[in-house]
Amino acid sequence: MADEERPDGPEQDDLRFAENMAAIRESRGLSQADLVRILKKQGWQSIYQTTISRIEKGERPVRYGEARAIARALGVHVERFLLGPEETRLAGRLSWARAQLDEQHRRIRENSTAWWAARAHLENVVDEARTAGVEPTPPFEDEDMSIIPVSVADELAVALEMLDTRTPEAAAKLGKFYYESERRARDSET
Repeated sequence: MADEERPDGPEQDDLRFAENMAAIRESRGLSQADLVRILKKQGWQSIYQTTISRIEKGERPVRYGEARAIARALGVHVERFLLGPEETRLAGRLSWARAQLDEQHRRIRENSTAWWAARAHLENVVDEARTAGVEPTPPFEDEDMSIIPVSVADELAVALEMLDTRTPEAAAKLGKFYYESERRARDSET
């Protein structure tokens, strides 16, 4: 497009809005009909798929209130629609990466809750064994040897060792070690 044909000012904003609206909608895996359903659930009853299509094609400018409703439906700030192409791409990648980290954090939190419940249960059973007079098998002098649980005393010794060593911090440290090892292996392949 020649410079004299390129829109500026409000027209440029309208063009960017239309392009970004379609790109953001598609990145969310939504069809125009899906977006209309969301907008109607949010209270915009007079919206139709043809309106969405015309806005995205740049055939109809969007009103500010409509822009805010569309932004809310797509889960972005209205200003996101006015970013340039490279900014939009980078913002989308950042948003996706943040969502991935947030999802993994949620999973860790859920697993952590289950871990604490399992740990509390093991602590209760250890207390039960000690109350019953069971003493743990002493550790081997050779640190490279480990107890293979055969007796209750062996099981208690292994349980006590687990309470000391199986921590969320140790799991996170080991996870980081595996991640970095895999990354180094991938990097050496390229």
